[in-house]
Amino acid sequence: MKSCRKACSSAADCTKSSVPIYNADNYDCVAGACEYKGCNSSEECTEQFKTTSVCAPNPAPYTGTRCYFPCTTVNDCFHPGAPATKDADNFACVDGLCRDLGCGSTQECIDSLKDPNLVCTQLPDVPLKTCVHTCSVAADCAPAGAPPTLDEDNFVCMNGLCKGTGCNSDQECNATGAPTPYVCR
Repeated sequence: MKSCRKACSSAADCTKSSVPIYNADNYDCVAGACEYKGCNSSEECTEQFKTTSVCAPNPAPYTGTRCYFPCTTVNDCFHPGAPATKDADNFACVDGLCRDLGCGSTQECIDSLKDPNLVCTQLPDVPLKTCVHTCSVAADCAPAGAPPTLDEDNFVCMNGLCKGTGCNSDQECNATGAPTPYVCR
């Protein structure tokens, strides 16, 4: 699926800030578009989150790396008072790292996100169960006042569920007038 990405001629153009996990060495410039590779070290992660964190490969089908919190039990993976979509049943402690499992139930989605038009489901190209809007037509998927990248032509309604289709053009990505040019890749 295409997405709006910052335009670049080198990885140095991709830097978002001085945040350690978003420096130039965390990106590649591929065909004129920034591509995030992930973290480079556990030190970067710990500096970012101000607590011990581990840089490890993403589980398939994702590529690259990301920061994970270490764990001995699932109770190390969430904070008391976290929303229902980020509590104990949404994580697993796998090989000493907290792994997100996605949403646990439709009611959890509705309660956490305060939207009765949500269901917790597994989409074909998304490895985690996700809170998804229900629909009759694609127009049901676009939030009121949505920017051009999230309006009706960026969704399809399949089997009563909204599925994002990504950006449609470079012009759409730049319609909000952001100072940095973006490309649809």
